[in-house]
Amino acid sequence: MIPVGSDQVTFVNVRVIAASNENLEAKVKNGGFRADFLFRLNTFQIDLPALKTRGEDVIIIFQHFLAQAAQTYEIEPPDLTAADTAALLSYEWPGNVRELRHVAERRVLAARRGGGSVPAAMRLEEGEHDVPETLREAIAAFERTLICKSIYTHSGRMDAVAEALGIGRRTLNDKIVKLGIDKEILLPE
Repeated sequence: MIPVGSDQVTFVNVRVIAASNENLEAKVKNGGFRADFLFRLNTFQIDLPALKTRGEDVIIIFQHFLAQAAQTYEIEPPDLTAADTAALLSYEWPGNVRELRHVAERRVLAARRGGGSVPAAMRLEEGEHDVPETLREAIAAFERTLICKSIYTHSGRMDAVAEALGIGRRTLNDKIVKLGIDKEILLPE
């Protein structure tokens, strides 16, 4: 290779990794892709099935992306509910793995705000309503998430919950009432 503006030959050792969602052999036959270029690229070929045909692999791949996003945003990955799993398995995934990764990231961002679900993350127009409009609403959502998580973690022992949160028992009770938290549905069975 001769770099632009130089008369010296520079030797390079590179590999090109390319991907396409098109059948390039068919494109070559109908004149839509240059045959010589395909022959240069086509040393080793891996055919990957579309995400929609992967069945339950979608769940495993989604959990991987969920863990990555959770690490990036420094929170615990949200658990998948039955509704989340059903949504993941029933969707066609026209955007393939990129779309799945973005859904996982939106799910983590919603969890960071104290809510969300996979079906909501799959439809942006519905997910936009989950964003608190004011600082007061955002703080309430955050407090609600912390209190709910602590009630679940401490199996409903309110003294332990108050101590873990660093607040008094009376303040905790006031917040539970104000935020409309139902302790009973948070307790593990």
